[in-house]
Amino acid sequence: MTVEITDLRDNKALDTLPERSNGPLEIVVTEPRREELRQLGEKLAIPFEELEDALDEDERPRIEEIEGYLKIIFRVPITFEDGEVTEATTTPVFVFLSKDVIIRVLLRKMSFKKLRQSKMNEVQRTPLVAFFEFLQQIIRSFEHRLDILDHKIHEAELNILKTIKPKSIWQVFRLSKDAIYLEASLKGNIRVFNRLKYVKTQQLFTNSLDQLEDLTIDLDQQVELIMIYRELLENSLDAYASVISNNQNDLIKILTSISLILMVPTLIASFYGMNIALPFASSQYAFWIILAISTFFTVLLYVFFKVIDWV
Repeated sequence: MTVEITDLRDNKALDTLPERSNGPLEIVVTEPRREELRQLGEKLAIPFEELEDALDEDERPRIEEIEGYLKIIFRVPITFEDGEVTEATTTPVFVFLSKDVIIRVLLRKMSFKKLRQSKMNEVQRTPLVAFFEFLQQIIRSFEHRLDILDHKIHEAELNILKTIKPKSIWQVFRLSKDAIYLEASLKGNIRVFNRLKYVKTQQLFTNSLDQLEDLTIDLDQQVELIMIYRELLENSLDAYASVISNNQNDLIKILTSISLILMVPTLIASFYGMNIALPFASSQYAFWIILAISTFFTVLLYVFFKVIDWV
């Protein structure tokens, strides 16, 4: 477990958690362990049962008001520092917020893109300001993941048009699964954002309703975008099925044409295999005449099938 402690008054990093501090603090806990969370809870007066939830990978977005803190759970896309995206699309992030402290608990190491300097960065940082900065980082992380999804969908569409190998359809199914997880996480986060407007704990968000509304609009737009991506993936699956069906029909046409073309010389040869009197049977050129007739009808059928685009 790693713990990063920052005094928000001067953005100075602290090595240890002060026993007593009147100043606002930001604490980021990464890859927590049970016993270390217990010790942290004792220092910050947070019940261990509440911190223990942070060890659950399957926690869904929600809000709980506990004594002295507001417990908020979001789900965010998982990205490594090198930018590669794992197969598990989202992971929970826990926030414990009060007027004096903001605590973020991350199940695994993640890197959030730093925000550009704005008016928010120019004001005195408080736990609430740090919280809104983190909300913006969550939104940016989803935007980044949606950009990756858009690029992957474009690649999948091109692969489907080029080949009908199972690898292409597997790529579409995986992207569809990612889109479902992202949509579920975004909708859960939106529910949390909407509930924050009505939180009365320490009147944290009384003067921040406009900011919450703006962030909620951003999330709504991302949900609409991912619904469009899901439709594109469904269209890709339909296109894949159409390509397979068309290729199958073309193959059946070719095999049928070959069978009919070969049937003519086979039929003529079977007639002349009978032990009865047949035309040209007494001619010394019988073989060549029969061969010429078979070739003529074979070429005629080939030309016919070529005209109707069966071969």
